[in-house]
Amino acid sequence: MPLIHRFNGSDEHAQMLATSRTRRGLGCAGWYDGLRSSMEELQAVLRRIRSDPELNQDSVFRYYAPVFIFVCLFGACAVSLRLGMMPSPYTGLRSQLALTGGLLILGILVLLLIFRTIIWGIAFAVQVFVETKWNKKEKEKRESIAQLNTRNVLFGGIFS
Repeated sequence: MPLIHRFNGSDEHAQMLATSRTRRGLGCAGWYDGLRSSMEELQAVLRRIRSDPELNQDSVFRYYAPVFIFVCLFGACAVSLRLGMMPSPYTGLRSQLALTGGLLILGILVLLLIFRTIIWGIAFAVQVFVETKWNKKEKEKRESIAQLNTRNVLFGGIFS
């Protein structure tokens, strides 16, 4: 009865990322190759997403801003009711209501600015990640750094 060996991609990926040197003879280069291939695949996916003309920072902000405002208003109302910050019905109702409304609008505008900054930061990080080159020179540089030992670091320049 023949044994059927099925391809298991997750097992192969785990073997590539394994740090022990006993598994299939993979050392430091094995996990780096596994990580590099995963990063290249992730870069390809993010490049495809970035190439979509309908998916840009403005459209993401326009899509999520109403939901964000609703969550902010809901949270502000819940906090104000919980802390008893609602104005009393008899004393200076208009001035307290105007102050509360003004602070609420100002707070939402500041939070929208922070939200827009977060979207910009994510887009900038994705752009930097997509433009990063995962090549063999970095692998060789990492291997040469891994070959340094304490004796070479301490006494490497003394006798040469």
